[in-house]
Amino acid sequence: MMAGAMASWCLRKVTGSDQKYGLIPLKNGEEITVGRGMDVSIQLLASQNNLFLSRKHCTFKQLEEGSWTVIDNRSLNGVRINDSRIAPMEPATLRNGDKLELGQANKGQVNEFIFTVCTADHSSEEVDKLLRSWKRRAEKIKLKFATKSSQRMDSEISVKSDSQSGSLGSSSGERKRKERDDQGVGSNASNEPSTSSDVKRTRLSQEGDLKNSGFRQLMVEVGANMTAEELKAITELLVDKRGESKGESVLDRLKSTVKKQEEVEEKNAKLEVEYKTRVEEKEEELRQKDKELLEHKRLQEEALETQKRLLEEKEEALAKMKQEMEEVFEEQVKEKETALMEQLKQQREELKHEKEKVDNSLQEFSKQLAEKDRSMKEEQEEMQRKLEESIREKEAQMLAQLEAEKQAVIEEKQKVEEKLQTALEKDKGLEEEKQRLDEIIQQKEKEKTDMEDEMEASRLEREEEEKVKIENAKRAALDDFTNVMENEFQCSICSELFIQATTLNCSHSFCAYCIHTWFKRKNECPNCRVKTTSHSRSIVLDNYIDKMIEKLGDEAKQMRKEIIKERKGSKL
Repeated sequence: MMAGAMASWCLRKVTGSDQKYGLIPLKNGEEITVGRGMDVSIQLLASQNNLFLSRKHCTFKQLEEGSWTVIDNRSLNGVRINDSRIAPMEPATLRNGDKLELGQANKGQVNEFIFTVCTADHSSEEVDKLLRSWKRRAEKIKLKFATKSSQRMDSEISVKSDSQSGSLGSSSGERKRKERDDQGVGSNASNEPSTSSDVKRTRLSQEGDLKNSGFRQLMVEVGANMTAEELKAITELLVDKRGESKGESVLDRLKSTVKKQEEVEEKNAKLEVEYKTRVEEKEEELRQKDKELLEHKRLQEEALETQKRLLEEKEEALAKMKQEMEEVFEEQVKEKETALMEQLKQQREELKHEKEKVDNSLQEFSKQLAEKDRSMKEEQEEMQRKLEESIREKEAQMLAQLEAEKQAVIEEKQKVEEKLQTALEKDKGLEEEKQRLDEIIQQKEKEKTDMEDEMEASRLEREEEEKVKIENAKRAALDDFTNVMENEFQCSICSELFIQATTLNCSHSFCAYCIHTWFKRKNECPNCRVKTTSHSRSIVLDNYIDKMIEKLGDEAKQMRKEIIKERKGSKL
């Protein structure tokens, strides 16, 4: 990559061997116009049809985020992105790799202006250089048209002037001879200069008209492919070259003629397209009507033929109807028997599958319950063991502490008694000290008793807390079990555990009372809305639910008994 180069958007030509318009750069921050006119950024001229593109066919604009859009300026042949024509005067976003088609070629022709939207590494100088080359190409085309027009006018005017000079000279000679004859008859000589000046003015007028007519004819031929600026430049060039004073009036008439011609050509093209479209629609409508009439006629003929054939076959059909009906009835009976046997077989398979599924569920639940019981028992034993060890350790510590205090008091008592024994005779006050020590000993013993009572109360309190924890764990396990029961074995109609579980042909289960009540309104499954063709009792579910209810609380048992009693009292 070159220094200073950056990825820029461009249009790369993909059709035709002529790569004259091989690359069109889209410069960042600028608006790029494309068409056959001279006042556009990029001028494109078709090799076969000059009106293939409009003067200002389309405009490319860059968005703030850097992407580009294309706008169709109400061109005659339109702009297409990926073979889809875009709406006029509405921006259409371009993406890298899009196929861009300017105009539309007729049948048997190839569109010269099909491009691919891509990005290329070009510096801003390279982009400016490419754009300048496009401008120089447009100036060369303009100068080429001007030079060609000037040469054609020179040759056209010189040829026609030479052809007219002889006739003008002969008529002038005849006029002079006539004037001399008139003069001999009696005309005065003063009329001769006036007559010669009139002849001269007539000749100049004819030559000017000839030049103007040739100029107009040539400019009409050339101006079909030129813009107003090009025509103005050519006219100014011709006026400067020949010094004629009527250039601007001719330019105005030429502009008007070219504009009208373009308008007429565009209107004719649009009218031709609309006319072809209407003609094709009318032809299609006529073809459709002819087809419908032929179809209607054919259907009528077939209907008449069918009625005739039916009338002829009616008697024979009546004779065979009884035998056919009997055969059909027998076949229907056989088919129904076969269908019922197949249905019974299918139901047996479904019930077997359901039984296996329920048995597996029961085994799984039993395993889960046994596992929970075992884990709870192990946790209870572990907690009991830890509690007893903790109590024994604390009791041993407290007993050792009390024993040490008691021993210290006894030793102190012995020491005091010995001191008292030796000093009894000396001081009677020592007796009072002995009594005080006795009171201290009694107090210590009382404290020991209170501490033992406190330890017992603490042990009982811990045991009570452990019992509460074990009871809560059991209750949580029971709640989990109850939730599993309610989720897996709950009737979706009454939201209760199955009572006389009944399984339909679609494998959904309900209470017998609920499903029979439902069948009075609709003969279909309440869950999946499948038509019910059969139903059967699921004894396995009933037995499993009854066994599980025994493990629930008295309240749940009593509630289930009341529901069963209530439903037995109701008539299905």
